[in-house]
Amino acid sequence: MIGYVRSLTPILLLGFVICLAAPAYAGCTNPTDVEGAIVYNADQNVPQVCAGSTWVSLGTLNPSAGGGTCSNPTDTEGAIVYNDDYDILQYCDGENWIAVQAAPSGGFLGFSDLTDQYPSELITSNILQVDNGGAISITGGGTPQYRICADDACGSETQTWGSASGSINAGEFLQLRLTNNASGNTDTAIVTVGGASEQWSVTTSVNVPSGCPTVGNVCSDGSYYIGDIGAGHIYVISAANEANKTWNDGASGITDTNANSTTDGQANTALIVAATGNGDYPYEAALFCDGLGAHGHNDWYMPAQDELNLLWNGGTPVAGVLTDGTNYWSSTENTGTNNAYRQRFSDGVQGTSNKRDNAFPTRCVRRP
Repeated sequence: MIGYVRSLTPILLLGFVICLAAPAYAGCTNPTDVEGAIVYNADQNVPQVCAGSTWVSLGTLNPSAGGGTCSNPTDTEGAIVYNDDYDILQYCDGENWIAVQAAPSGGFLGFSDLTDQYPSELITSNILQVDNGGAISITGGGTPQYRICADDACGSETQTWGSASGSINAGEFLQLRLTNNASGNTDTAIVTVGGASEQWSVTTSVNVPSGCPTVGNVCSDGSYYIGDIGAGHIYVISAANEANKTWNDGASGITDTNANSTTDGQANTALIVAATGNGDYPYEAALFCDGLGAHGHNDWYMPAQDELNLLWNGGTPVAGVLTDGTNYWSSTENTGTNNAYRQRFSDGVQGTSNKRDNAFPTRCVRRP
């Protein structure tokens, strides 16, 4: 019989089995522990060591294993033994005894997990240099791919994007990408280089609808994706949720609110809603958007001039806006003129109209 010496007694905790901890000066998260600690990841069925601030796998990630025990010797998943016939450490992955691999010395380890990402988009990782080359493969959710580059900006590729197994040389650079298709979902890519595995996770925001990667698409929540201002996606309510409103109270004199941003409707709406001391308060259009609950969200606001123009879409209006000459309000004020900016989508023309005397449709937008 092969001789074994038990060296570690695991404890199951929140999906991880704590095997060994050592005092140190840094630490890892998810789970939180100190540098040098060893845990058993019961989701990926592999022991991991906290190397500085990164959990490094001591074997190949194998999420399809687990749930059972090992024999010869008999022990539970997560147990680690020393095989004194072959002078190696082995761990039970719930099915078989697997040899513990030495942790690689940095290099490709340390892909930064991403959160609050937009769904239905191709998302790329940071670029890391590989110190220890070897065979490379990638698996996981979101149809993951990798590419190999000659520099840290990937200005020169030595292997373009793909998912087929290959090889990578020490000193080359590695980048990953995947597509996460659902809101509030996490997809994880598992890349293996020279027998050591690293995982990279991408989580989408629960506040961002899915199913609408292209301008004009109807999203999973019934709103429409209409484009970007800066780095932010803009979504608009459906026609069924819009309302005809005057810009101010429709009766009193007209007071400036200083809501004059052409790009930031959130800031404009906040200024307008807060102007409770003005004689022409309440400002009906802005208050309508500020208080709206639609498509499962309540963070709508009155679009600024440039945000409203996204509905024009370069001459192909989207989201079911009227194209018969009807004007729609923006939150951008034409300060000192008693007017605010509006736009019609028959020809895309923007102009100004009196804030008190005109009731126009108001299409609220949000920027998750």
